[in-house]
Amino acid sequence: MRILASNELQKASLPPHSQASTPPASPSIATQEELSVYTQAEMSMSPTAFAEFCSQIPMVIAMERHADIFDISAGTDVTRYFDGTAELDISANPAAMRFLYAFEVGLQSGDPKHHLNETANTASGVMNEYILFEKPYIVPNTSVYRCRFRLAICSYLFPRHGQLGFFQVRVAAIFAVPDQGGPGGMRMIRAPATVHRFSLQVKVSPGSILNAVR
Repeated sequence: MRILASNELQKASLPPHSQASTPPASPSIATQEELSVYTQAEMSMSPTAFAEFCSQIPMVIAMERHADIFDISAGTDVTRYFDGTAELDISANPAAMRFLYAFEVGLQSGDPKHHLNETANTASGVMNEYILFEKPYIVPNTSVYRCRFRLAICSYLFPRHGQLGFFQVRVAAIFAVPDQGGPGGMRMIRAPATVHRFSLQVKVSPGSILNAVR
């Protein structure tokens, strides 16, 4: 496992999974004008039923559940990155892909002393210190929308040596569905959030010089 020092923090601004192949180009999120031309038939169900469908689409998250960090000297500033992938399967009604507005990711820490509660989404142009994204895309030849993200856990959030630190990430899809009665003719629908919990432990290796100063 590689521990990144604070002077490498700028690397977090790079897209996660940067060593992987570039994902294929995906259709851009539909504009309000484009949405207005989609008929009820294209949505495969009534507007009410379609909105209900969008609010119930399941999601899965692939991400590590635990990480050990070794030999961190007192006062050393390091950051541990966790890469995750969220997938939304819309095969039951592929028309919903046109209305996906954003993926929303929330990160929370379990330490009451240094509690962290951050939220970011892929539609925002604001860079978040703890949550970074690649552009979501449709997996080729499927009805699966994929979002890759990176979580930056700074050393002040690390647990004490030997103790476990607990975190959780919540990911949800947000849809923008045409609604003549809504603001701007749109209705924002959030699908159920999927929660993934993970932990972090700081350890000292048997041969480390840090054993002499503990």
